[in-house]
Amino acid sequence: MKPSRTSLVLTAMALATLSVSSQPVHASTGFNWLRIGAGARAVALGNAVVSNVSDPSANYWNPGAMAFIPGTNLELTHNESFQAVRYEFAGLTHQKGRNTWGVALHGVWTDDLPGRDELGNETPDFSYADLALAANYALAWSDQIGVGLGFEYLREVISTEQATGVAVNFGIQARDVLPGTDLGFSVLHLGSSPKFVEEEFDLPMTVQGGITHRIPVQALDGSFHVSAEVRSERDADAQVVFGSEYRYQEFTAIQVGYRTQHDTQDFSFGLGVGSNRLRGQYAYVPFGENLGDQHRFSVQIGL
Repeated sequence: MKPSRTSLVLTAMALATLSVSSQPVHASTGFNWLRIGAGARAVALGNAVVSNVSDPSANYWNPGAMAFIPGTNLELTHNESFQAVRYEFAGLTHQKGRNTWGVALHGVWTDDLPGRDELGNETPDFSYADLALAANYALAWSDQIGVGLGFEYLREVISTEQATGVAVNFGIQARDVLPGTDLGFSVLHLGSSPKFVEEEFDLPMTVQGGITHRIPVQALDGSFHVSAEVRSERDADAQVVFGSEYRYQEFTAIQVGYRTQHDTQDFSFGLGVGSNRLRGQYAYVPFGENLGDQHRFSVQIGL
C-alpha cells in the first residue's frame, strides 16, 4: 500500500515548511524549498546579496551579477538541517568578453519517511526529493551595468507522485553608481503553475532589490560592506534583510546578517577564508522553537 494522495500533499507542505523554517506561507504556493536560497555566504549575510553577489550563487540570486564574475568559477554548497533535511547546490559560471554563461543544480533530499494512509495506519516508507536545474546568461551592458536572464526546470517527487514546472529568472546589477555603492534587483521563479496529484499551485515568485555600500578601512587593512535589501515572496510577508561583512586583505571575511519577519530565525553569522582560486565559506544560523541550528558549507574554485 502506498501513501494516500492526501498524505502526500500534506507531507510536501510539511517538508517545505521544515526546509525553509521562515515566515508562514499559504497553501496555494508550492515548491517552497526554492525559498531556501543558495550559497553559505548569502545565508551568513541574511540573504542580503542581490546587490553584492560575486560568486556562482549568482545563478540563483541575480543572473545579472554574473556579468562581473571573471573567468570560470565553480561553487559547491552542502547544508544538513533538522529532521535530516539536506540541501545541495552546485553552480558554474564562465565569462568570455562581455558574455557570461551559468548553470546551477540544487535541491532538497531526505531519508526515507514513514508512510501513513488516510486512517493513520502505517504504510511502507517513501522518499522525498526536490530538484531545480537552471541555465543563465548575463551581458555586461557597460562597465557598470550587468543584465541577466535565466530559465529553470523544477521537479518534486514524493513516493510515486511528482510535479514539474518551468520558471524564468531576471536580474540587474549596477556597480559603483556612486563611489563604493552597488545596486541590485532580481525577479525569481516567475513561471507555470505545477500540479501535484490533483492540486494546482503557484510557484514562490520572489522580487528582491537593494543597495550595498563599501567603506575602506586603511587602518585595518580591509573594508566593510553593508547591505540593505527588501525581499517580497508570493503569499508571504515582505522582509527587510541586512548584511554586513568585513574583509581583511581580500583573504578573510567575517559576516553578520539579520532578517525581519521570520518566526524562527533572525541573526546569522559566517566566516570565509581563501583567495580567488580556492575559497571556503561557513555559515551558522541559530533557530528558535527548539528546531536546532543550521550549518552550511561552501567551496568556491577558480578553474
